[in-house]
Amino acid sequence: MLFPLYALCFCVPGMFAAQRNITVDDTDPSISYAGSGWVFNNATDVSHAYNDTFHAACPTPGATSTSSATFNFTGVAIYYQVSYFCAEIENSPALSFTTLALDGGDPIAVDMRPLFGDSDVLVLWAKTGLSNGPHTITALVGNTSAALDAFIYTAEEPDEVPAAPAGFTNVFVSADTFSYSDGWANSSDTVPSCAKSPQLRTTSVANSTFSFNFSGDELFLNTLASPSGGSISVSINDDEPEVFDTTAPTASCALLNLNVTSLVKRNLVRRGGDSSNVQNQCSGKSISGTNALDGATYRQESSGVRAYGVTAQSVLAMLGFTVFLADFDTLFL
Repeated sequence: MLFPLYALCFCVPGMFAAQRNITVDDTDPSISYAGSGWVFNNATDVSHAYNDTFHAACPTPGATSTSSATFNFTGVAIYYQVSYFCAEIENSPALSFTTLALDGGDPIAVDMRPLFGDSDVLVLWAKTGLSNGPHTITALVGNTSAALDAFIYTAEEPDEVPAAPAGFTNVFVSADTFSYSDGWANSSDTVPSCAKSPQLRTTSVANSTFSFNFSGDELFLNTLASPSGGSISVSINDDEPEVFDTTAPTASCALLNLNVTSLVKRNLVRRGGDSSNVQNQCSGKSISGTNALDGATYRQESSGVRAYGVTAQSVLAMLGFTVFLADFDTLFL
């Protein structure tokens, strides 16, 4: 059975809240491979593989492998995408199943045979309707076979910037402070009431770029979604870009979240490090449709306030008492 991917949106007056599908390539470091059965492949002969790569673990007759691939995600749906199958399984139906396990549950047998004949990229299994929280998906080799082109998960976008925790503040910068390539212009349309800037920057020119610097550990890009929207890619510190959909049934403000996990993956410093106010660069480009920028909101450490939590132990220490900490990490947020 093949599974379509759904782009879901739930619109409320003035704000666009959405669910976004995020594709995680088989080479992404967030996927943990265990065992010796996995073989990495540059997909020179499988040109449709996502990012031209895939992993495969082909069966060894009479042997059982303990190899696995594990991916942790936070979201409401997960999809298993494959672009390749082991030649050994085409005439051996008993070997043509990959085993998945979600959140430590019962094994799920996924039939690889829909790939036979065409060998195109396919989502062979999906689970939707998950609770919006952390989940774990694992591909197990066992005594059959396994292949992985990508995991795709659905993350919920916030409809407003969360309040900053104690010791931090949210900082908004208007789109007119960004740097732009040719192709961007001030919008001639009426600025919606949900916008934070008095003027939006828009483009309908593919590959038109923008960039700005920020100092903080969480970033939200304030944009406008509309029926004429398309897609926009955003990158932090020149790392792998994320692609966002900017279409919506009606013109609405859209908040694109590059969350803390995403930023840490890009080697940014979190709270509890030497400083959360390191200088970072956000850059992006319009891929298709009409894209509009309102500005960006980032979270940074408040002036003169270190990124430490206030605990009973720290208060006693400031008063001159000797404190023995069982866990030093409790000082950090």
